[in-house]
Amino acid sequence: MRIGIFGGTFDPIHTGHLIIAEAIRTGMNLDEVMFVPVGSPPHKNGNNITDPHLRLEMVKLAIVNYPHFSVNDIEVKRKGRSFTIDTVNEFQELRQYRDDEFVLIIGGDNLLELEKWHKPDEILDAVETVVAVRPGFDLTRAKKKFVKKIQIFKTPLIDISSSKIRDMIHAGQSVKCWVPENVKKYIEEKGLYR
Repeated sequence: MRIGIFGGTFDPIHTGHLIIAEAIRTGMNLDEVMFVPVGSPPHKNGNNITDPHLRLEMVKLAIVNYPHFSVNDIEVKRKGRSFTIDTVNEFQELRQYRDDEFVLIIGGDNLLELEKWHKPDEILDAVETVVAVRPGFDLTRAKKKFVKKIQIFKTPLIDISSSKIRDMIHAGQSVKCWVPENVKKYIEEKGLYR
């Protein structure tokens, strides 16, 4: 099987994530897209991140009606910072995946920050990497040495972000249609982002 690894903070997961995952799944001939919520992101201030178990639960709720999507808690269970290279290596070493091929899915903003990642060259050498870019993305801003090792996948223009959703909820605005309905209910039940 060809399995896409789609990592992220997912704080919260939203419909844009689902649209991008499905577009890449069909466009890259993937059998499955595995969402991997980060436990402790090395590039973000942990004090401003929702508990990883709550974010994991939101991803589970969001993908419940998508048979080609799955979720993996490998990074949530990991102690300390979560690094992509560790996750890729761990998946490739797991017996259950020994016959599978992985494709790492990252966003265009991540491509521009890739040189700040832990062992970026090792990541690109270890796994096929596809970069989801929105219309108008300026590829010339990315390091040429990275661009040579990736595939570009043009996604629809979706102007939705987790930070905007958090701000909307904090301001008491509706996020209906921005997040799946069951995720919206979970956010309300847990009093998240208030």
